[in-house]
Amino acid sequence: MNLEYLLARKTGGANPFKIWEVIENQINQEALAFGLKRMPYRLFLESAYWFAVSTVAKSRAGMRCSVCNSADGIQAHHRTYDNHGYEHSHMNDIVVLCANCHGLFHGHQSLEYKPPRLAPKTGTKMKLPKLFVVPHTDEDVAMPDGDPIELTEELISRCRANGSFTNATLRAFGMKQPLMRGWATRLIGTKIPRADYFCALEGRFLYKSGPLEKAS
Repeated sequence: MNLEYLLARKTGGANPFKIWEVIENQINQEALAFGLKRMPYRLFLESAYWFAVSTVAKSRAGMRCSVCNSADGIQAHHRTYDNHGYEHSHMNDIVVLCANCHGLFHGHQSLEYKPPRLAPKTGTKMKLPKLFVVPHTDEDVAMPDGDPIELTEELISRCRANGSFTNATLRAFGMKQPLMRGWATRLIGTKIPRADYFCALEGRFLYKSGPLEKAS
């Protein structure tokens, strides 16, 4: 029986959360994966299955980009294809990104850094620095399991760029100026949201992201 027809017959084909429930509880998992893997990828992205998986992923992410927290044009992105056909059982493989951040993974284009809006002084113009993005792959930002993530010396060290840390990474770790000696060691054992650690890893490739904020 055609997979799409089966899902439509069981759910009406319109409610992604109902489709998710059917996928998890009423369909043979091996048969489901077999059918999905045989689909051309373009058709897979238009399938009821991906409709359900991507909607649930977006819902769990609070309908916001996991990198910049934007709610505009969010999309579900495969962090890895190791579990293709079983995405619903490996939701850590799916990350929610806005269109701009998604471009970092596929087009590697440079984006414009937009700091929080502040009321400019009268008669002055605010200049926005340009953000330079280094091309990289999904493997470069492979994530550990868990949420929140407990920081270890190794996980912190992974976020180094050319032996040091970029301001983008420091910002993701919640650091502000002035940096105290031994700050990285003091982070060991602390827990941060998964999305923040993703930003710390991604920060290795982001240069000219603007000065680090000063502690108030």
